[in-house]
Amino acid sequence: MEFLKKKLINMKNISEKVKTSADNKQENFDFNAVLKMTPDELVGFFVKLDETQELDSFLDVALENKAILAQISYWEKWLKSKHRKLVEKIIEAKKEIYPENLETIPLDLEKKYPIEILSKILSNIGAIQLTFGCSKGCALCGFDAIYGPKGHIPYSQLANLFQKYGTFLGITKPFLYWASEPSDYSSSLGLEEKAYKDVHQLAIEYAGYDPHITSKNTNEDWVRFVANLDTQGFKNRISAYGLKEKDEYELYEITDKKIEVIGTGEEHKKGIGVSLMESKNDEPKERDKKGIGCFNGVLITPRGIYNVVQVDISTKFPQGQIICPIENIEDFKINVGDSIEQVLGHSIVKYHSTGSGWALSFGLSTKSNYYDIECDDDGVITRITDITDYSRTKIENELIQSGDKSVSFLTEFYPSSTALRCFGNKNRKEYFLEEAETENGLIFITCESQEAINFFESNPSSIRLEDLINGCPNCTARALNTFGDLRIII
Repeated sequence: MEFLKKKLINMKNISEKVKTSADNKQENFDFNAVLKMTPDELVGFFVKLDETQELDSFLDVALENKAILAQISYWEKWLKSKHRKLVEKIIEAKKEIYPENLETIPLDLEKKYPIEILSKILSNIGAIQLTFGCSKGCALCGFDAIYGPKGHIPYSQLANLFQKYGTFLGITKPFLYWASEPSDYSSSLGLEEKAYKDVHQLAIEYAGYDPHITSKNTNEDWVRFVANLDTQGFKNRISAYGLKEKDEYELYEITDKKIEVIGTGEEHKKGIGVSLMESKNDEPKERDKKGIGCFNGVLITPRGIYNVVQVDISTKFPQGQIICPIENIEDFKINVGDSIEQVLGHSIVKYHSTGSGWALSFGLSTKSNYYDIECDDDGVITRITDITDYSRTKIENELIQSGDKSVSFLTEFYPSSTALRCFGNKNRKEYFLEEAETENGLIFITCESQEAINFFESNPSSIRLEDLINGCPNCTARALNTFGDLRIII
């Protein structure tokens, strides 16, 4: 034990020395340039550093930068095998030196962002990647998943996330996989092992939804679990790529056709992700321009947080989506002609399910402002519309005193006759407007005062906003605006 302790201290000292040395050569390691590299450029950059024997020292410093760690990890499958192994070796060594904080939420986002920013991030998440890497190892994976699970988000962090912020996550209902196999998830909690099913239950209990699943695991018990979930009318999917017709039929039979089997008799397409480089001089045909991504918004993985925007497949965006690590959230001037990558590293993309198609326009939030952005196929901004005044209400981050005046103001946006109903787990004391999908977004009511809680519990499940305010004369309400999704905390 003492030997291990000395070893870790020695590794930390070496890391600090290399960091100091590399800091003195900062001009050689332009982190901003690395964040703007295409995956193909990143491969070339690694080769060049390897040739000059600078790769080890670069990675030792760069992988402590959260955005660089996210960038390199996302495109890891593109790297040469020896470079992938080096990246993983250094990441594992740093985990021993700097163990994760299990008492917070993923990526320690609570520590980095105040609630005003954190609520914007969490209410625009499209996917949470529970496990980095995938046991299925499809050679032509459209998301460039590396083979084999290499890490995961600890269950305790996920429990904290859903228990504290389930209201926000329930808005977009993020699915719990990305470039990964959901059933791979495994996390130790003391002597207890937690699996995907446990995380799925967190979403049901604290965010009020059953996450959608796409899986390549054809284990009978797993398939039955997937088939019996309630996904609000959308069938969960099992990938049949590579399956024999007999095996596919059995999948249908054991689930009473409750699942959707995809890829029947098909092979994965070349031309998405790293396989695009095998024919990078050939422009994709019209029918092959779309990747397999299905949303604009925020992605959280064990190794980073990203903005995601769907675009056409190209050598610049080989997955058919712009993937940009978020460095921080701040206010800054956005201009027509700017590269969208410059913007996405310091803002939040509004969640939107793109389904089977997309448009090159999307909502964007900086620290204080809201925009509608349009860009071309190369990711160059062609239009900006400032929608801040439309999105922000007069009461953002202010205390609203209860009474007729506040009711009349609130009803400018949400008629007082609109019914409220209990959301998710009633013990969470969270409520939202039954007719929530309005042009002004959503309104959530979170009860913090016992008076408001008693009022809800003594009334039917549907009440009026006016009744709520008038029924709690001693309550104050704090309004928090997240992309037009108004949250009233009473």
